[in-house]
Amino acid sequence: MLCLAAVSLLVAWPLLRGPLASPSRFVRLVGRGSGTYIRNNLILSCAHGKNIDNKVTIRMTNGMSRPGRVVWFSPSNDLSLVQTSRNPFVLPVTIADGSFPSQGTRVRLLGFGKGNELRNHEGVVIGTSRLPPVWGDGTVNLNLGKVVELSAFAEKGDSGGAVLFDGQLVGVMVAISEEKNDDGLTAHTCICVPVETIRKVLAEWDEHEARASGT
Repeated sequence: MLCLAAVSLLVAWPLLRGPLASPSRFVRLVGRGSGTYIRNNLILSCAHGKNIDNKVTIRMTNGMSRPGRVVWFSPSNDLSLVQTSRNPFVLPVTIADGSFPSQGTRVRLLGFGKGNELRNHEGVVIGTSRLPPVWGDGTVNLNLGKVVELSAFAEKGDSGGAVLFDGQLVGVMVAISEEKNDDGLTAHTCICVPVETIRKVLAEWDEHEARASGT
């Protein structure tokens, strides 16, 4: 069963080091999942639960809020970009240059789940697969194609959260798959959009902005 949401193994914030030590780059989009600052005025998230020009309330980890708006919407990739006023106090996450980590690699997943507190999860890369088109939550027609699967638990509200490796962004959580195993236990698989797709969508946005400004 494929569920829109997206992750597991809660780890305390004191364990974070280096690029993860500043949680302010990870935000909750109130009622619309999780997101990540990739530029001082641009937040990457999932597309489901949103639409172009939607107004969004961005909740920082310090409890403060600021307004934002969905300015780029890629439903087939389940990715969106939310623009807000420039925040000089946020150090955006670096987007990885390479491909998604290989099978067996441990990655970090950051999302807000059903609450207001940012949680740091751990997942293990299972591999890649291709998903058939599915109807999402009524706002997007998902046709993700190649995705990455992680062995991890997720819940509603984690969707749009960051998948990190070595402190760099390598994916975005978009869904979970739940299946019963032979022991009757539920196995959870987190579905992620890989960094290659993220770079493609961001390039489309940059091209759009360049055309709009006449450069």
